[in-house]
Amino acid sequence: MTNKTHRLSRLRKWMLRLGLLTAVLYIVLQPYFVSRSFRRAYRERDFAKAESFVDFPTLRENLLQRAKQKYVQPAKRDQAASMYNLAHAFMRKMIDSTVRPGGFEAFAKMSQSQSDDGDAAMHNVSVDLHAWNTYEGLSVFSTEIYARRNEETVPVIKLYFRRVNLSWKLYDATLFGEI
Repeated sequence: MTNKTHRLSRLRKWMLRLGLLTAVLYIVLQPYFVSRSFRRAYRERDFAKAESFVDFPTLRENLLQRAKQKYVQPAKRDQAASMYNLAHAFMRKMIDSTVRPGGFEAFAKMSQSQSDDGDAAMHNVSVDLHAWNTYEGLSVFSTEIYARRNEETVPVIKLYFRRVNLSWKLYDATLFGEI
């Protein structure tokens, strides 16, 4: 083997290593970029872009299941079946009206109009002060979003993203408490 072919062989090995490293970094860092892009789009009120990161049918079902466990099941134990059916229908209607394409924008407008009506507590809240990202598994990634309220940092919501083919989609969310 000549010196020139030996150099080309080493160059190919380094190019292959660099390519593999780049691919691994892309796979590992992609959820961080998706989380950041989602939060930036929502903060800048680019709802079409934010909604491109959401798996609406799965998110709707997950939120409905959580609402049933927290609110509807206790109503079923305490009240008659008609109250259970009414509570379930109300939860489904509320979730279906907000967790859909266009629902983020409607929810943001509703929240803005409520805070413009003189809700002093909402004026002292800075949402998305920072976020903490965590891998929950190979295909699940979570983002905890924090807010600052009266010099105190509190967790607000935890968003769960799941890998769908080569992209990540928001499929579940958990509220930590009211701000």
